[in-house]
Amino acid sequence: MRSGLFVISLDFELFWGLQDSCSVESQRDAVLNVHTAVPEMLDLFDKYNIHATWATVGGILADNKDEWLRYVPDIKPQYDNHVKSVYRLTDVIASQENPAALFFGKSLVDMIKNTPNQEIGSHTFSHFYCAEAGCTEEAFSADLETDQKITSDCSCAPVTSIVFPKNQLKDEYLSVLKAFGFNAYRGLEDNWIHNKIKHEQVVRALRLLNNYLPLTGSDAFTVDRPDISGLYNIKASRFYHSYNRKLSLLEPLKTMRIKGQMRRAAKQNKIYHLWWHPHNFGKNTVLNIKEIEKLFLYFKKLNGKYGMESATMAEVVSLCKAQENEQTPTADAAL
Repeated sequence: MRSGLFVISLDFELFWGLQDSCSVESQRDAVLNVHTAVPEMLDLFDKYNIHATWATVGGILADNKDEWLRYVPDIKPQYDNHVKSVYRLTDVIASQENPAALFFGKSLVDMIKNTPNQEIGSHTFSHFYCAEAGCTEEAFSADLETDQKITSDCSCAPVTSIVFPKNQLKDEYLSVLKAFGFNAYRGLEDNWIHNKIKHEQVVRALRLLNNYLPLTGSDAFTVDRPDISGLYNIKASRFYHSYNRKLSLLEPLKTMRIKGQMRRAAKQNKIYHLWWHPHNFGKNTVLNIKEIEKLFLYFKKLNGKYGMESATMAEVVSLCKAQENEQTPTADAAL
């Protein structure tokens, strides 16, 4: 890369991504407030010329339950743990007082599309879990085909970037993506916490501590060419932990930690990839917007001093391909 890149991706799920771990009642306010948080984020992105990839669950693009059901594929994932499947939610959706706001958000997607420098990516149609026992490549393909259809019908195509729900990335599913026109995916964080620590609770504790202390360095990276799957791995650098009132005294440390990582990426001409869910900003929305604006103000300084640019996942691929073409000798040059 000729300059450092600041990449942001958002896992846009509404309640589809929470249904297997939370009740509607416990997350109702956070999900409903997404309809306020997304426009505020988009205003902020536009103000600071921030490019972002919105990895969107395809089901969000339906207007209502009946339309969603018309898109549901014939081949569904048969998870051993049936709670993982969103297809058990038919009755839950019908029982809600305002199901559209909890499960459907085509108007929000239209806002995203109409905001400059925003990319609609895929988070699969059904928030598909690739690492769950019982899922198959056949079901994954059916899910992607359905996702492709609904995004096309809603004028969101072509969709070329994907984020795996719950970051459940399996190498054998990467080959399936090429057939559906994908060029990039968000890979896992590449640091000693994720690579060497196997105990989930320990990983969570260390990740929390890493928000405030430099346990893993900059977590910046470079992408020169596709990986063995033929796709570009625009891997995650950091999950942005939203404002926590109980840890409010540590917020300056968190911001300082991220700024330090951004600065190192800018100085070394590397990529720094930050991500979160819109519903993370559904609580303490004003405070979260205020905190993230501090990072965007700092990005503008890095842009002025080091030339750091903001880029979507698709734009990273375009930059990589342009660089590859420049490095490939022409036939005339080879003679």
